[in-house]
Amino acid sequence: MNAVPPKPALARLAEYLESQRKAITQQWLDAVLADAQIEASSLLTHRQLLDRLPNLFDELCRFLRGRDAARLTGAVKDDAREHGHNRWEHGYRIEELLRELHLLRRILLSTFVTAFAEADQDFGRAAETTARNLVEDFFSSAILNSVRQFLTEQQEQIADYARRLETSNRQLEINNGQLKEIAASRTQLTRTVAHELRNFLQVFSTALLALQKQAPQSDLVEIAQRQTADMAALVDQLLEYSALLSRAPSLAVEGFELRPLFDELVESFSPVAQSKRLELRGEFDPRLSSVFNDRLKVRQIATNLLSNAVKYTESGEVLLAFSFVDQDRWTIAVWDTGIGIAREDQERIFEEWERGAETAGPGTGLGLTIVKELAAQLGGVVRVVSKTGSGSRFEVVLPVWLREPPDGAAR
Repeated sequence: MNAVPPKPALARLAEYLESQRKAITQQWLDAVLADAQIEASSLLTHRQLLDRLPNLFDELCRFLRGRDAARLTGAVKDDAREHGHNRWEHGYRIEELLRELHLLRRILLSTFVTAFAEADQDFGRAAETTARNLVEDFFSSAILNSVRQFLTEQQEQIADYARRLETSNRQLEINNGQLKEIAASRTQLTRTVAHELRNFLQVFSTALLALQKQAPQSDLVEIAQRQTADMAALVDQLLEYSALLSRAPSLAVEGFELRPLFDELVESFSPVAQSKRLELRGEFDPRLSSVFNDRLKVRQIATNLLSNAVKYTESGEVLLAFSFVDQDRWTIAVWDTGIGIAREDQERIFEEWERGAETAGPGTGLGLTIVKELAAQLGGVVRVVSKTGSGSRFEVVLPVWLREPPDGAAR
């Protein structure tokens, strides 16, 4: 009579883990309650993961059995991307979810895989190493998928906010009689959402750092980090714009030299341009010396124009120029070699959340809207010269003397 061949090693491990499901769950519950990094008062995330533990166990065991079958047929894959696709409900806390998954993974590896390897004489060192790697792969996949879902949800919230803000703008045009009330509500909405997003970004950035240690070569982590940086820049713009809308212009007018400001801007943005393999050039008109204006707001205008140019230029160069116009006026100009802006879009790009139909680039922003508002506060005007396929030139013309200089100051 033919002997029954033994079950493959990973299949035996899967069977053992299934038999220990209750014990694993209890150990995990004890570890979660004892973990100081998980708030006992916030149970939503914990309950979601607890409800999904059976599915997670089933996925893990199927994954281990499937790998054994694949090894027998020579069809072994190097990833576990198709596994661990748990969808979490809204309201969970990503940092707690990642911590709880980490605890579950640690318990499985340190206690139960170790116990099985010691008890099963046919489960050799090589099989144990393979099993541990597979469990790591499975949980890394589950964690990465959770991060991807969380990031997608936050992007959807930002898009929803943009739609709500656009609706508020249209309402402003329709209800002129309620202009002040709606404007105040709109400003409050902007500020509230910006602060909520900033709080989220602080937590999410911490979670990403922990995740990067577990999967340092993950493309998804790099994408999440870039998108988090973009979201952080947007939050800063939202807060800046809400401040501009919420109060009358407050100007700190003083006399200052333009050359140090120009050099400071070139020095600050050169590394940013180099990171995109762009050349940043500067041209300073020697006829310029000092101006009497708000230095911080002048610097913000130039900073926003440079940020916009670098962000939407993929190759070539960006040029910053401070130029003399006449005795009473001077200009900040930024050229780029990007794809340019269609003529019909050159007015709309200064409106909130507009980039223009022909303008390539990720997302929308408020940088140019802020430039237009600041220029108006400083007694200046904004001009744009662009053509699709030929780059763009943004120019802000400002007064040399925003107010009469103090007694004794040279004109």
